[in-house]
Amino acid sequence: MGKKRIIKINNARKVLLSCWLGFFLLDLAVVMFYFLARWIELDNFMAALKQLSASFAPYLGVMLLFYWGRAGKGKTIKAGWSFWLALVGSIIWNGVIFLFIVVGPIEDALESTRDIGVLLAWLVAGAIGYFFAQDNA
Repeated sequence: MGKKRIIKINNARKVLLSCWLGFFLLDLAVVMFYFLARWIELDNFMAALKQLSASFAPYLGVMLLFYWGRAGKGKTIKAGWSFWLALVGSIIWNGVIFLFIVVGPIEDALESTRDIGVLLAWLVAGAIGYFFAQDNA
């Protein structure tokens, strides 16, 4: 049998935060490009920024609050499969949001982003809570 791959929870947190922050910045960059290329007007640009903020705030807010408040304190434990499930769920949630922003008209993307974010919240909310809300690291 092969060697079991285990990741420390502190490293898992860093990867998950990087994933979420990276997708958020990528989404912002796409919307900014649309605006600067004059593919969308100011009202749609602002609506897109507000929707992205509303979609990402609950998750990124918890992650960043954790790092500002207590990162690096305490013991280190192993995350194992819970990390891989959290990472796959995070990539799916963020990837779907990103695709709607890139592929469709911005007006449709805003509505889809709101709806998809809510529909897939179950996929990521537990993982974020597990990795960033528990008192184990």
